Amino acid sequence: MNADGSNQRNLTISSANDRYPEWMLDGRIVFSSDRDGTEHIYIMNSDGSGVRRLTNDSLDDRAPYPSPDGSRIAFTRGNNGPDAIWVMNADGSGQRQITNLPGRARIPTWSPDGRWIAFTYLVNDGATDQVWVVSPDGSGARNVSNTTFDDVNPDWSPDSQQLVFWSLRDGNSEIYVMNSDGSSQRRLTHNSATDFNPSWATNGMIYFGSDREHDVNGNGVDDTIDYSYTNDSGYDDVWVMSADGSIIGNLTRSPRDDYNASVRR
Repeated sequence: MNADGSNQRNLTISSANDRYPEWMLDGRIVFSSDRDGTEHIYIMNSDGSGVRRLTNDSLDDRAPYPSPDGSRIAFTRGNNGPDAIWVMNADGSGQRQITNLPGRARIPTWSPDGRWIAFTYLVNDGATDQVWVVSPDGSGARNVSNTTFDDVNPDWSPDSQQLVFWSLRDGNSEIYVMNSDGSSQRRLTHNSATDFNPSWATNGMIYFGSDREHDVNGNGVDDTIDYSYTNDSGYDDVWVMSADGSIIGNLTRSPRDDYNASVRR
C-alpha cells in the first residue's frame, strides 16, 4: 500500500502463511512462507510475480532482513529453540550461522550503516526476551536492552544511532526507543491498547501494529509500505507516528489483522 493507506493490494494469493515481508534495495520483496510445508525464505517482484525460494533446509527459515546494500540477507533458522541468526547472499548462496547462543535468537534487522544486526533473544523459556546486537561476521554479540522485562522486535533509526522496539515493562505492550548502546531508554506510546512491531522509515516516521481504536487523522508521508495480513478474529492495524511519539494516524482500517509493516527504504 501507499504510505497514506491507499492502494492496498494482495501480493501473495496463497492459502499458506506468508509473512515478514521486507523490501530489497532493487525493489523486490523478500519474505518467509510455509507454502512448501517447512517455512522458508522467498523473494518476489514488487507486483507479486517471479516468486523464487532461497532456502531449502529441514529447519524453519523465517524473518528475512536484507543488508543496506542489498547483497546479503539475515534471517532466523530453527524450530522454536534453539534458533540462530544466519546470513546468506541475496541469491540464497553462502549461508552461514552468525550466532551460537543457547536460546532463541530471532527476527534480525540490519543497521543502515551495515555495521550491526539487532535481534530478539530469549535465553530460555523462563527468561524474558531482550534486544541484542551482533556484527554481521558474528562477533560482538551483546545484550543492549538489559532489563528484566520482555523487549522485542527492534528496528534501527535511519542514522543507525537508535533502536525502536516494543516492551512489556510497564505492564502493557508499548513502543520504546533507546540509543544503540542501550542508553536513554524511553517510552513513545501511551495507550491501553497493544502497540507492537515498530518499523522506522527513512523519513523519520515509525510504523507499528496496534489494536487501538480506528481514529484517523491523515499523515502526508511518502514511503511505500508492505505488510502482513491475517484472517484472525479481532483486528490489528498498521499505524504511523513521528519519532517523538506523536500519533499521526491509522493506515489500514481493516476488519482483519494488519501488522509487520515494512517501509521501502
